[in-house]
Amino acid sequence: MVEVNQERIKALYNFDPNTGVFVSKLYKKSVGFLHQGYFCVELWHHGKERKFRLHQLAWLYVHGVWPDPILDHINGIKTDNRINNLS
Repeated sequence: MVEVNQERIKALYNFDPNTGVFVSKLYKKSVGFLHQGYFCVELWHHGKERKFRLHQLAWLYVHGVWPDPILDHINGIKTDNRINNLS
C-alpha cells in the first residue's frame, strides 16, 4: 500500500524552504496546481489518487511529521509556502 510520508515526498521532490517551491526530481520543474487558492499535487495514497496541499507537504518534508490540520500561512497568502511562513 502506497503511503504519503516524508521518505516518499523526498524521493519525488526537492523542496527549497526559503522559496517554498517543490521541484519534481523526474521532470526537473516546479510542481503544483491551484485548487481553492492553494497549490496542490495529486498523489496515490492508500490505493486512490488524492489532492495534497503543498504547504502541508512542505511541513512533512522539513519536519518529518504531518502538520496540525489547521496549519496555514502566516501572511495570509495561500501560495507562499516558505517554511517560515507556515504556522
